[in-house]
Amino acid sequence: MSTSHSLSERRLSRRQMLFGSAYVGAGFLAGLTALVGCAPAAAPTPTAAPAQAAKPTEAPKPAAAAKVDAALAAKWTTGKVPSTSTESFYIISWEGTGKIEKWQLGINSFFENFYPNMKLQFDWGVTDYWTKFSTLIGGGATVDMCWMHDTRSPTFSQDGMIKPLDEYLKTLPPQGWPESYYPTQVEEFRYKGKQYAFPYDWAPGAFYVNVDMLEAAGVQIPTENTTFDDLLKMAQKLTKNTGDPKTTQYGVILPTGSNTTFWFTRNFNGDLVSGDPPVSHFDDPNTVEAYQYLYDLLWTHKVMPNPEEMQALGGGSWQAFATGKVGLVYALNDASNSVANAVGKKFRITAAPTPKGKNPKRYQFVGGSAFAIPKTAHLPDIAYECMRWTLANPELLPKIGSMGAGGTFVSNMDFWEHGLPPESTGIPRDAFKKSFFDLGRTDGVPHVNFVGFLQWDPQIFTKNMSLLWSGAEKDVKKIVGQVHKETVEFLKTVPSS
Repeated sequence: MSTSHSLSERRLSRRQMLFGSAYVGAGFLAGLTALVGCAPAAAPTPTAAPAQAAKPTEAPKPAAAAKVDAALAAKWTTGKVPSTSTESFYIISWEGTGKIEKWQLGINSFFENFYPNMKLQFDWGVTDYWTKFSTLIGGGATVDMCWMHDTRSPTFSQDGMIKPLDEYLKTLPPQGWPESYYPTQVEEFRYKGKQYAFPYDWAPGAFYVNVDMLEAAGVQIPTENTTFDDLLKMAQKLTKNTGDPKTTQYGVILPTGSNTTFWFTRNFNGDLVSGDPPVSHFDDPNTVEAYQYLYDLLWTHKVMPNPEEMQALGGGSWQAFATGKVGLVYALNDASNSVANAVGKKFRITAAPTPKGKNPKRYQFVGGSAFAIPKTAHLPDIAYECMRWTLANPELLPKIGSMGAGGTFVSNMDFWEHGLPPESTGIPRDAFKKSFFDLGRTDGVPHVNFVGFLQWDPQIFTKNMSLLWSGAEKDVKKIVGQVHKETVEFLKTVPSS
């Protein structure tokens, strides 16, 4: 088996690629890079069929069927493709260094065990993933397996860009499917009653906390009962504005992207887009209030670094937090090792829950990604076998959960413990478990994804809301109202789920 990857496209991590920035405005793209925000590029309509993906030129090895364990193959493969096959198999992924290694563990071992002579091309760390993916598939290029995000799943499912998995799940079911998998993630990759992708993780959001800063300011670490009013008071006590962004101390960093603020609006009894057919709720006064709160953190109370200040602190939220000048930073669970490595021994870190809203029900971000089979796959049977081996293998899942730049709650709930940060990070595991895992299970709410999201997000939400985050506009009600107006018109063009 030979493996190749694109050396020029393998630098960014999953969160750097997918969850682009907290602030996107006036040409400025910075902020919560790698940890929060969601403003990936819209996929263009292909204009011409691209060339087939490059294949490794290494000559195939002699057939090695004797190396394949027949009993193991009977358990994990369909038997439709000979183990001696020398065909090429092409995978594309956005994951970069620090994240891709755990998935390589499963994928590489799959081919080594069952198809040792196949030529595997694995392009990972693709920085313009959605553009490349759409162009390849739309142009008819062979792609056998791909990464899929929950926000994109309805669009690519509706457009027929990825294949439903139901027949595979029926004839060669993964152990424990679907009852042992996080229900929100199973549902996020279903469309019109069919399963279009196999979820590989479950990603809740919470706070990473500078314990030393909070103690020095006499601020208690947030709990699940902390309200947004409480959070503002905490952030005000933590903030020390010196007039110089390099020395000013900030209370909090929260996300501003559509995919990372939906839980936020729900806590204010608002919403973004929901229902079937999808309906805009940007005209809801509660939604306006939620974004007014976020704007005020930035520009009225100035307890959260604005885009210019974020740049001065290093350009991204983990860089800003690592300076010791930010008390609370919102991020996902799988950022734990990255955050800890950036901080080092400069201050103590813990985890804490995000706030609750007006009513007794508390809402918390949960999301995730998946593996899918493109419509142009030449070897779809092997793609499914590879997914199943990687995501339902009890021998692999403990290793996958604990590997990489941050622990991963793999999609199989039975292996959650392996996603906790190692003690070497200095992040208390009990606080992390409660903030991310326990409360994520009880209070987690997934983003309501709809067909056309990948066009709507940059063309309507980001275009308008970036004016607020950059400070170019001050009237929150006006801007959110414009998002509503354009969203209503946009939704007339998309089908229901």
